[in-house]
Amino acid sequence: MKHTLYMRSLLIVCLASLAACGPNETVMTDGRIHVATGSYTEARMFFDQNGDPLIGAVRDEEARSFEIISFDGARKCTVGELHGTDIELLSSTSPSANNVNELRVSLLDSTDGVGELRFAKADCSLAMDPIADVVAPTTRITIEVLGVGAVASSWIAQTANGDLHLINPWSRTDSVIGHHVTFYTNINHVVWFLSEGRLVRWDVLSNEETARIGANVTEATVSFSDYGYEILYVDGGNVFSRSFLAAESLIHQLTESGDACDVRFLGGVESIIAWKSPCAEQRLSLISVVDAIAPTQIDGPIGDVAFRDGRLMWVADPDTAPSLWIESLALDEDVSQPTPRSRIGAGDDLGSIRMRPFSVDRLSTSFFVTLDDEEGGNIWGVWAAPGLFMWHESNVGTTRLVHIGPPRSLIDVVIVPTNVHDGSGDLKIYDTIATVSVGSALDVRLDSVSVPFNSSALMFLQSWDDATQTGDLVGVDLSGTETQLERGVSMYSAIEIPVSLVLYTIPNGERQGVWMWIGGRAGVD
Repeated sequence: MKHTLYMRSLLIVCLASLAACGPNETVMTDGRIHVATGSYTEARMFFDQNGDPLIGAVRDEEARSFEIISFDGARKCTVGELHGTDIELLSSTSPSANNVNELRVSLLDSTDGVGELRFAKADCSLAMDPIADVVAPTTRITIEVLGVGAVASSWIAQTANGDLHLINPWSRTDSVIGHHVTFYTNINHVVWFLSEGRLVRWDVLSNEETARIGANVTEATVSFSDYGYEILYVDGGNVFSRSFLAAESLIHQLTESGDACDVRFLGGVESIIAWKSPCAEQRLSLISVVDAIAPTQIDGPIGDVAFRDGRLMWVADPDTAPSLWIESLALDEDVSQPTPRSRIGAGDDLGSIRMRPFSVDRLSTSFFVTLDDEEGGNIWGVWAAPGLFMWHESNVGTTRLVHIGPPRSLIDVVIVPTNVHDGSGDLKIYDTIATVSVGSALDVRLDSVSVPFNSSALMFLQSWDDATQTGDLVGVDLSGTETQLERGVSMYSAIEIPVSLVLYTIPNGERQGVWMWIGGRAGVD
């Protein structure tokens, strides 16, 4: 904690008097700060071992390279050339043997999700040999080091051949802890993974296996709660639940038929678990772990399924005559006036549909679901008591639910991308309570949408140009009022540390380079 406060304090001092941070090429103009000049396409922020803020940036000129730049522009070095199309950047500090913090920057240089993982120091020299054929994304495990004021980090990475690696760049070790891994997750300093029919528990601190479960495990998943976590898995065709609640570790066998598959945790206060059995018939079974009642069954074939607030939604006959159903499950005797089972979508126009996981607003009064048809069109809907509202949009992407505004006056809105093509499209913004559109935007880079600084507006890159891979950085509030903040931006990130800062890159033209706004300048609150 002291180390984090020190970094933030130093950042505030440095940003408040940027010109005094050392000899540099930084230029202040029109409330913006020009950190570095060049054709930069991406930039991320992190801290070095002294708490000084640094920028990791991708420079795309004669040879595409990755650079580490100080905020004042005085220090700049190159880690090396980049050969992939995507960059994943992580960083951390860790105490060395003499309690001196050292920086390690994790850089995954990949194309189509597979690439080379490197670990660089602040001076851009490599901390250890690169690891080839790593599948994105990598996972960082952070562990507090008591009495030192720093944290230690290890990385989990899987290679294309299915090997699972546990990497410690501080000690320069790379351990292969599993082969042919089909599932893995990190819970604090423990890694669970499924390898060659066994569910394995690996302790990161001791770097050793501490448990091996099952003999013929084919699938696994994890659910979390405020009290601990639970692992669901299928072993020998039967469903098992292993709970880690407080200090207890309990194992329950939920089936005995030996023909179960597709186990999942649907959640809710009832702790609903679902699976298919028999698998060949795709018959759905559900059980409440809390109420310990007999499983509820729905005849198959059943496709995807979701559950919230006592309402079950599923896709029936997904391959032949797909239809969408919703039912209120009376899992508690106190539930009054349950909603009857209803078919809310069917017909050839749906095509072959699947249900995406849906987001639920904080008040648990509505939820959203998107359904793909064969031609790329979608149906998406919202349940808002007492009725069910449905819309049909053509060529819709993944919907997102976000909370806009200060914490005590949040407004839940759903962002609906339409006319999607190559990662960009138009946005429609809906209020979850009123179920009406409260704004829209055209030609948006879809992965750029964010809610910066708990503000009452969305920020994103609009008028996206696929040829130059740039767009206009704009903000739109709930009234539909649009504010243009910058042109020709390839990427941006809004950071609260606690200074409000927007870091962005302009790859082309007279204003090319790495830029930032500080403290809500240029209309950003």
